[in-house]
Amino acid sequence: MATLRVFADDGRTNAASALADLLRRNGRVDEAVDVLLAAVRVEEATHGCTTSALVTMLVDEGRHDDALRCLDELEREFSLADVFRDRVWVLETCGRGDEALDLVRAHPGSGDDHMLVLAAEILERLDRGGDAIALLRPRATSHDVGDALAELLVRRGEVDDAMAVIHAREPMVLWADDPWGGLTVGSADDPSAGPTQERAAAQ
Repeated sequence: MATLRVFADDGRTNAASALADLLRRNGRVDEAVDVLLAAVRVEEATHGCTTSALVTMLVDEGRHDDALRCLDELEREFSLADVFRDRVWVLETCGRGDEALDLVRAHPGSGDDHMLVLAAEILERLDRGGDAIALLRPRATSHDVGDALAELLVRRGEVDDAMAVIHAREPMVLWADDPWGGLTVGSADDPSAGPTQERAAAQ
């Protein structure tokens, strides 16, 4: 443990994670929290994984409020995109799904496809599948939203409707202007999508 602490204090996040796990298994959860919080602050741009490990540990210990307090503390110090999703997850795991849904709906990007899908997933877990379908259906031609809606419909036994959603999605566009030398997938109604399917095929 002493060796791990030396490496953790030196900014080695893998060592910090290992040390925190060892401390937790020895009943020293508060020390483990301090180790992971310090690691998050050292990681700078790569802190997402350690933040998730921190809140997961606290949730596993039944300390949901402490997990939320840690997220509050980190959110005051950093602009962490991962804090938002971690907060949603913690709220759901402690039975506060309605609060998690409100958080998603209040997000500045709540109208984005991935946020709509997240809100629909929460609604389904709240046994509000009908509301989830109603939320997704207006954007069902989008691939991400359409896929999520089709999967939801299948889980509800509405297979024919799910197939109709899949077939109605907007066509995918491949263009060959990827600077990395590969083909890139775009959306048919995306003005930045590059060449049409026919041009990509001709190339």
